[in-house]
Amino acid sequence: MIQYSIEPMQERHLPQVAAIERASFGRGDKSRSYEIWSEQSYRDEVAKDNSVCLVALSGDQVIGYCSMYTCVDEGHITKVAVEENYRGQGIAGRLMDRMFEMGADMGLQFYELEVRRSNDAAIGLYTGRGFQLAGIRKKYYTDNGEDAMIYTRQDSFEAK
Repeated sequence: MIQYSIEPMQERHLPQVAAIERASFGRGDKSRSYEIWSEQSYRDEVAKDNSVCLVALSGDQVIGYCSMYTCVDEGHITKVAVEENYRGQGIAGRLMDRMFEMGADMGLQFYELEVRRSNDAAIGLYTGRGFQLAGIRKKYYTDNGEDAMIYTRQDSFEAK
C-alpha cells in the first residue's frame, strides 16, 4: 500500500492536477467537452472562498484530487480523480472522507454530484459513502450525449 497524505490543493500542485484531469476525463472531442478543467480553472477554484480543493500526495507527486463548492449548508462535489496507476487503493474514498470532515466543520448537511451513467467505479464509491440516486440529467455530457446520474447525500442535522 502506498503512503500518501491529503492536503489542501495549492498553486504548485496545479500542473499535476491538470495532467490527471486530462487523463481521467478526456474523451471524444476534447475541444467540446466542458468536463475537462484546465489548470486555470483549478487556479480559479482554489482562490474561491466557497470551495474545498484537496490533493493526495505521495512525496511531491499528486496522485489524486477532489473538489467541491459550497453554498450555505450544501456542497456540490465537482471532481474526484486518481492517477490511473494508483486507482483501486482507496485514495478517492479517503479524499472524499476528508472533504466530508471539512464539510461537517463548515456546517454542510447536503451534498450533490453528477456522474456518467457508465461510470460504475465512481457510482460504487459514491453509494458506498451514503449517496442515493436522486435523478437523471438526460444527454448531459456533450462529448457523447451520455446521461448524468444525480446523486445526493443528506447528513444529519438538528432542528432549531
